[in-house]
Amino acid sequence: MTTASKFLTIDGISTHYLEAGDPRAPHLVLVHGGEFGACAELAYEATIEPLSGDFHVIAPDLIGYGATDKIVEFGLAHANRHSRRLKHLKSLVGALGIPAADFVGNSVGGVMLTMDAASDQPLLPIRRLVSITGSGATAPAAREALLGFDGTAASMRAVLGMLFHDVERWCSDSYVQRRLASALMPGAFEAASSARIRSLSAKSQPAVTANDPTPYEKISVPVMIAIGAHEKCCPGWGPEAARRIPRCDLKVFQHSAHCCQLEEPDAFNGALREFLRRP
Repeated sequence: MTTASKFLTIDGISTHYLEAGDPRAPHLVLVHGGEFGACAELAYEATIEPLSGDFHVIAPDLIGYGATDKIVEFGLAHANRHSRRLKHLKSLVGALGIPAADFVGNSVGGVMLTMDAASDQPLLPIRRLVSITGSGATAPAAREALLGFDGTAASMRAVLGMLFHDVERWCSDSYVQRRLASALMPGAFEAASSARIRSLSAKSQPAVTANDPTPYEKISVPVMIAIGAHEKCCPGWGPEAARRIPRCDLKVFQHSAHCCQLEEPDAFNGALREFLRRP
């Protein structure tokens, strides 16, 4: 099915999202990560249409990313359930008339979803949750690369080198330029940078940290954790998180790093479809 690019004004914010599939089908919301240059299309271009035959797929650009308005918001996800991004996502889902949905989050998108699902009063209507390397902790070398983006192709290659296993393929000039085009949209660098620092008036910690505060034991919905066998950003996170989540499947993809939905799309989409079809 064809993927449509749409806009809605949510709480005064021009919000871009991709939509595919029959709106009467089960709803599936895909949440991208928080790296420089991230957006819905780049995170899920190999997932949206393959899943649209079975699901009504919605993939939004979070505040500050892609074609959604660029707004400074301190603290992207960590220990901050009430961030504007999470509340904005809740408002978008509500505006689209979605009473409940399966949610998939990659990287920081996964952190947002697990933090919300583990809270006493979740904001999102999560039916089932899939976290693609959605760790709340990042290894030192990865933090240095992810935070070191300075607008150059070389720094974008350093970011992508942490996200992908097949570095030669994913650090090609053509893909680097696609990521740079997203990262260098007016206001994008400022919006993404603000998410990584703590406001002087806030008590929440930076979004990129060495510690993972997520209370995984409190998550009550079924969860699938998807990780790459060559994970560089948060090695060792998947099995530990899966052990702590009451109802959890752990799927390891042998030829991937941080973005198995892109490096092994057929295997990932198959595992995702099988998980979401369960009663």
